[in-house]
Amino acid sequence: MLEWLESHSNLEKEPVSDRVPSRKSLVRLSKLLEILGNPQRCAPVIHVTGTNGKGSTSMMVAHLLTEMQLRVGLYTSPDLESINERISVYPDPISNDEFCYFLSLIMELEKSYEVELSRFDILTICGFLYFQDQAVDVSVVEVGLGGTLDSTNVVDSDVAVVTNIDLDHTQILGNSLQLIARDKAGIIKANSRPVIGEQRSELRPIFLEACHNASAKSPFFYGQDFLLKNDLLAHSGHVIDVVTPYSEHQDLFIPLHGRYQSKNAAIAISSAEALFERSINPVLVKQAMGTLKIPGRLEVLSRRPLVVLDGAHNPAGAASLSLAIQEEFCPIDIILIVGMLKDKDADSFFNSLGLQQYVKEVIVCKPNSHRALNPVDLGEIVKRYYHGRKASLISDPKLAFEYALSQANVNDMVLIAGSLYLVGNIRSIVMSHLDR
Repeated sequence: MLEWLESHSNLEKEPVSDRVPSRKSLVRLSKLLEILGNPQRCAPVIHVTGTNGKGSTSMMVAHLLTEMQLRVGLYTSPDLESINERISVYPDPISNDEFCYFLSLIMELEKSYEVELSRFDILTICGFLYFQDQAVDVSVVEVGLGGTLDSTNVVDSDVAVVTNIDLDHTQILGNSLQLIARDKAGIIKANSRPVIGEQRSELRPIFLEACHNASAKSPFFYGQDFLLKNDLLAHSGHVIDVVTPYSEHQDLFIPLHGRYQSKNAAIAISSAEALFERSINPVLVKQAMGTLKIPGRLEVLSRRPLVVLDGAHNPAGAASLSLAIQEEFCPIDIILIVGMLKDKDADSFFNSLGLQQYVKEVIVCKPNSHRALNPVDLGEIVKRYYHGRKASLISDPKLAFEYALSQANVNDMVLIAGSLYLVGNIRSIVMSHLDR
């Protein structure tokens, strides 16, 4: 069944010119779901988009709702180590047998109706069918790309979450913050409650207009209706105070690095409360936040040497990563393993990442994607930003990581960033290495 799945157009790995979604494909997907009995309507939906943080926020919401003893369907992308990760009754991913069963149903549907589906379409349908079969109480659905024309936008969300707006996927979504905001605002539906983490006041009219046009509820804006009140560094995490439209939660410990995760937590808590339109028991919130784990996002996998993975792949993500490294880990010498995709602005990424005073060596490799930027070309960009540092080109991620370990002192940091595909690949390698 996986061979059949992989035979379909993979919008995540194909050139940007071939990846533009269309309203026609969304209409086709909606019709197929109608034939299947509209499984996407089996439970209330929290729909999450944003330039950065949507995956972390989705996991946080799912974790909190699970602590409330709810059965939560979670659909995310991309996967880090296994495709099963994308579809789960949180925290347990769909089994191989269940996955193949639903894929076989979709395969027969595709044959019977002679439709052309993408790989992401199939995974999205599979997720909805699985959630319906498992009788979930609520579905948390992460957008794949953008919002308006994304395959996940067949849902009629109860809560529509926009974490933030920054320049990314500009070839598809537009080359301005306004165009990107308008595309992401497309997930706002009739009677949904928008929760907007984006703070730029000039973009608020776009969301207000989307709410008006969709007959949605009044949006909750970060800084106006909810906010992160305090954010203090703690051992292996942060202690935060969060004010939501319904309550205030104080002294929450989140065992995650990076201040951006503190804001994501504020968005997640506010989104969960927006679903119920009331406050959530503060004891449950504290317990949920204190047991969070977000793979591949400033994740520490080893300490001697310190091995850190982060999926930062655009300028905004690089800036957040840089701040976290300097606030929570430095001073320390860094061996940077980096690989990027062709459609990313590598110059802007390294300009935002900086860290020249800490990086002692850069290893350039190739993410496992047809869209990977040629390591030779990436190496030339790296030389401009880390002039005078040792630079190595090792295309194979496994060999790159093993080389980094051979060069690292016990007090060094090995930092892997630039692409979630690279992070996922090396995460599997790291976990295997640590298990020896």
